[in-house]
Amino acid sequence: MSSPEKGSPWNPRRIVEATVFLLFLAGVQVLLPLSRLPTDRAVRFGWHMYAHGPEPVVFYVLGPDGDETRFTEGGFFARNRPEIRAERWIPEVLCRKIPEALRIRIEIRDREVGSHRCE
Repeated sequence: MSSPEKGSPWNPRRIVEATVFLLFLAGVQVLLPLSRLPTDRAVRFGWHMYAHGPEPVVFYVLGPDGDETRFTEGGFFARNRPEIRAERWIPEVLCRKIPEALRIRIEIRDREVGSHRCE
């Protein structure tokens, strides 16, 4: 039977310490973000892969004939970013791009949150 090398850093106490550390690290890196995933709106934290994206914003452009045309913010941004408030900036752009537009109606989650009158 061979004995472990003298001076080996892996004694039973070190193995337990390393195991506890790895379990703690796994809990912080995986379990904490996964616990936030099913909530309605995840708290923003450093791991973007686990964070929810921004709420989808839909714009309805009211034309002079009374018809509404639907636009989503996906047509304006290559990548949605929660810090860019689409409902604040895009109505102005739609009014400039569609000169005959009278009003822009803004919905988030099928709920009207505002409107913008084109001038």
